[in-house]
Amino acid sequence: MNNKERIINLIRKHEVLTKPQIAKLMNFSLPTVNKYVNELIYEKSLEIDTTTRRRTEGKPPIYYRLNRAFGKLLGVFFTRNNIIFLVTNVVGNIEKKTFKRIISTKNLTKEKICDIISKYMRENNLKKDIKFISIGIPGIIGKSGKILETTLTSKLKDQKLGEYLEEELEIPILVENDLNLVAKSLHNKKEYQNYDNLIYIHISNENKTVVGGSVIINNKLYTGMSSCVGEFSYLAVDSELIKSDKKLDFETMEEYFLEKLNKTSEEKIEFLSTLILRLIPTLNPEILFIDCKLITYEEIKLINSRIEKLISKAHLPLIKKIESKDLGLNGTITHALEFLYS
Repeated sequence: MNNKERIINLIRKHEVLTKPQIAKLMNFSLPTVNKYVNELIYEKSLEIDTTTRRRTEGKPPIYYRLNRAFGKLLGVFFTRNNIIFLVTNVVGNIEKKTFKRIISTKNLTKEKICDIISKYMRENNLKKDIKFISIGIPGIIGKSGKILETTLTSKLKDQKLGEYLEEELEIPILVENDLNLVAKSLHNKKEYQNYDNLIYIHISNENKTVVGGSVIINNKLYTGMSSCVGEFSYLAVDSELIKSDKKLDFETMEEYFLEKLNKTSEEKIEFLSTLILRLIPTLNPEILFIDCKLITYEEIKLINSRIEKLISKAHLPLIKKIESKDLGLNGTITHALEFLYS
């Protein structure tokens, strides 16, 4: 990261800063900062903030902020029945949100997705403004950008969707797993920014069983060797399943996981307590989010009580029940901002 990028990141974090404040934070001389800030203003990355006023003796200080008019970001989030578009300025302020209903995703190809995004930008006169497109889809995306697995459509398997779209649309593009984006969005929330290590577990049985999640370690998304981290259904493996010699694929494990939850409340609490106890010594999160309609807030309290009897509180994460709602969609913008200002 060069010095101008560091200044942009500082101003993004603090929203507005003066040149002396930037110099102090970077341990640079004022003439050096003055040079960089002036260059960033010329490049239209920064602008003078005319809204911030501070009472001071003598000449009032000049504050600088990111140039809101520099461009826009586009988030595109795929669910089973919708494609959701989110347009923001380059600091992440939402300008427009659009739902596009789709009957089925089975026939979605990379070409079709390109047409949908291109049409949306054309209809909203965005082509010249979009600086970055961030896409969220359900599935496993390898380190090379290839889609290894996805429940969206078999036609995207083994495709490098981001690379294709970038060539066709001539705009920088990121494609990320939808649940990883939820975790990024959670981590970006003010109330959770002080947690360096978190786990997000998503369990849904709407239309189709889905068990997954995401892990952030030392403030960075952790995906492991093959981007398999977050496939939490495999934590349901027990001696009975191993003896059966069944192929432990994603679908088998998700069904098996759900069977464990569709039992009595006591059995459910025992199962989830065991699962969390497996996560503590391996990933040691500070906070663990559970997004599941099958689990009540009262059961979360009982899980906490059960675990506290078995292991020292010094090792226990804060366990919270949440509903993801728009977190994945908002995560597309969080993800874009990270890369835009990195």
